Amino acid sequence: MAAIAGVLSADGGASAATERMLTALAHRGRAMLIHDEGHVAIGLASAAIPAVRPPGGPPSLFVVLDGRLDNREEIAHQIGCPRAIDDAHLIALAYEKWDDAFVERLLGDFAFAIWDSVNRRLLCARDALGVKPFYYAEAPRGFVFASELQVLFAGADLSRAPNEGFLAELLADDVVSRDETPFRGIRRLPPAHLISVEGTAIAVRRYWTPRPPPAARPASEDEHAEAFLDLLREAVRCRMAGRDDVGVLLSGGLDSSSIVALASEVRGQAGGAPVHAYSLVFPGRSCDESAFIDHVVRDGAIQATRVTAARCNGELLFDDAWRYLGCGDAPNGGPMLAPLLAAAQADGCGVVLTGDGGDEWLTGSFFRYADLLSAGRIGQFVRDVRRAPRLASALRRAAVFGVWPLVPRLVQYPVRAAWRRTGGRRLPPWIDPRFARRTSLDQRCRRPPCEPRSGWSRATWDVAQYLTDGAQSHAFEGADRSSQRWGIEERHPFYDRRVVEYSLALPDAERAEGAETKRVLRRAMRGLVPDAVRLRRGKAEFSSVVFDGLEYLGGERRCGRLAIAREGWIDPRALTAAYRRTADLVARRAVAPALPALWRAFAVDLWFRAVVLREPRPAAAEWGVAP
Repeated sequence: MAAIAGVLSADGGASAATERMLTALAHRGRAMLIHDEGHVAIGLASAAIPAVRPPGGPPSLFVVLDGRLDNREEIAHQIGCPRAIDDAHLIALAYEKWDDAFVERLLGDFAFAIWDSVNRRLLCARDALGVKPFYYAEAPRGFVFASELQVLFAGADLSRAPNEGFLAELLADDVVSRDETPFRGIRRLPPAHLISVEGTAIAVRRYWTPRPPPAARPASEDEHAEAFLDLLREAVRCRMAGRDDVGVLLSGGLDSSSIVALASEVRGQAGGAPVHAYSLVFPGRSCDESAFIDHVVRDGAIQATRVTAARCNGELLFDDAWRYLGCGDAPNGGPMLAPLLAAAQADGCGVVLTGDGGDEWLTGSFFRYADLLSAGRIGQFVRDVRRAPRLASALRRAAVFGVWPLVPRLVQYPVRAAWRRTGGRRLPPWIDPRFARRTSLDQRCRRPPCEPRSGWSRATWDVAQYLTDGAQSHAFEGADRSSQRWGIEERHPFYDRRVVEYSLALPDAERAEGAETKRVLRRAMRGLVPDAVRLRRGKAEFSSVVFDGLEYLGGERRCGRLAIAREGWIDPRALTAAYRRTADLVARRAVAPALPALWRAFAVDLWFRAVVLREPRPAAAEWGVAP
């Protein structure tokens, strides 16, 4: 666990500013290193500090790194340097050999900064999937960057003006922007991008883009499953390498159970102790997955810890806004997992593996219907639709994702234009129309139609859009803040770049067909994950947990007292009406589609109070609820 920060300042004082930021990042590591050249300083906060300059390496390059490289042996071999060299030094040597092109060669989770003192150039990069956070801002006479957004204010005199456009996306629960933050002058570096700073010239560019699937593929379903299993196993091994303090978060679903099985296999081959799995249970609630957890841990090769979920920890909701200046990790995210991470911390875990990412890459896309129709596979299209649960919903999806994309553009355009004239996309009804117009919210949230591109099917292209989804980066950053509170680093094998690239190269039918999703994973885990879990179709649903978080913050009573209503961003009466409808649906255990956007309204209001109004952090009793 580590953090990086740095300042380029025309007025000097860069070292003191960097030290202030690293001090504010001490929860990520109390050991501090700063390389200072007067107007430039870059620094690292970590549990242990490596040497800043590689022995015998380039004397003009200084590197600070948050993360790890998973293909370090391959890079070291290509460079011709010792394998024992640490990752930061390897990055310096790779930069010296390949210039900026070296970044695309790197595999792993990382955010780093290189100061090239000869060329007076700063180069920073973020990993391809955006697991590690990186924020930056142009200061009045300089540039500042850090692993956490709120510490940038300790490094430079930055404006706290709200970025209404991005906040509007949050209120719509449709985050599209990849580089914007709630602050007008602060940016995040998007995944798979690098940023170069030379004097006053700042350039951001993408260094990696997934390529269309190759023409040559394994011939059979079993070969696909075997190849996928090899990659996923390697992704798990890389994230456990050199660590004895690795646990796994086990929900009872297919994805996390697969990671537990492979982590147990890797640990067993190394002769280590049984892998430790941590599970959250909800006795008496519909989201409880205890029965599936039982199947996974039954053989005794896994050390299992179960923690009973408590009522929403609202203090963590306040923490996100007042401490981190963030816009709300949802109640079914970090606040729900807090007791689990606390248990892992108490057991000495420094890393936990998750099953995150399986849904994104392996669930598939309903645009496969359009692919089937355009290929003339009418029979397969009909079978797919008939095998889906709830035929009425399946027919509606078939029309939207199958027939409509094949309608000629000359017909689509006037229909889309008429739809926009009658109100366009359906925004949450409580967003004030004047605020929506002022922020161009409809245009912000508009996405291009899913059309075939060279080498891509519609379905595969749609899945690949997760790589450019702003919500993905926002979610990763919230999860990072949550785990760092407990001194734990979350690692996600399904977000290994090799796993993602192979998943995108799969035929569409290997992801989903009919009602069956994650087909390649289900076959790959045959004999490793119990069939009761491997073949299950349903998932736990945590609407009641999110609703508990809203109730903690005052529920319906709070709807009429939100500060953003007084600001003219939302209509409190419409919000209250939606809340009542949602409360009724949750009580009946029915689907509550407005719930995520309702949560966003409460979360943005917390941020507004903390940042814009500068209100003191409230105690639970002051908020109108009991802790």
